[in-house]
Amino acid sequence: MRGKKYLRSYPMHLTNEEAAEEMHEYYFGGRLNIYTDYFWFFKREVENYPKFIVKTNELEVYDFRLDDILQYINPISFPLEELTVECYDDFNHPNIRSAKKLCVEVTTKRNEYSTRINAIQNKNVELEYDTLEWTDVMGIIRYWMENGKETGTTLVCKGYGDPNDEIVTKLRNEFREILSELIGVNDQFPNGTPAFSIPLNPLSKISVYGRRNPERIPNIPYEEIVLNVVSSQADDIPMEMEH
Repeated sequence: MRGKKYLRSYPMHLTNEEAAEEMHEYYFGGRLNIYTDYFWFFKREVENYPKFIVKTNELEVYDFRLDDILQYINPISFPLEELTVECYDDFNHPNIRSAKKLCVEVTTKRNEYSTRINAIQNKNVELEYDTLEWTDVMGIIRYWMENGKETGTTLVCKGYGDPNDEIVTKLRNEFREILSELIGVNDQFPNGTPAFSIPLNPLSKISVYGRRNPERIPNIPYEEIVLNVVSSQADDIPMEMEH
């Protein structure tokens, strides 16, 4: 789990450029080369950034495309251990495709970007929705059934909304004619969650199950639905995945 995040206000009499210079001096001592495990770009005009180059393992980019801030990232940072971008970015960008884990913030305009999201090639992906609906997951499964998906791919759809078991039950009803029950559900998955697998092609299948993220606020449902593409010869036992 990452450390705490802070939003710092600055005196209103400062221009954006002056505020950027003061914050750069305060946090980085004016250094041009920055080394950190995690770095976050958010809501700023790129032209107002002070000059710096950051070497990082994990990167979050909001209100930009990755290309907009690439000049500030040391090339040796790539491939990133984890990269978070918004759903309008270019998922064919080499530095996005090479990320070991790709997290995508999906806006309310999900239908506008659904084709691009479905075609993401990374093998470890998290899609974070403001409100997760069962039809979001169904659309991805349908796309994979029509277009294929590489064995070893894990995609997690997560967000506030309907409970895990309700989402997976609706998916189960949708694919009831072709599904197989999952067995060996361990204590990571809520009792009663009707996990299942469906064939993708003669060589692979998709395991579908829900889980609760313990790092989120207690008593507020924050659901995660896992799609895991495995060999058709694999046992129908859910795998414990990293959060």
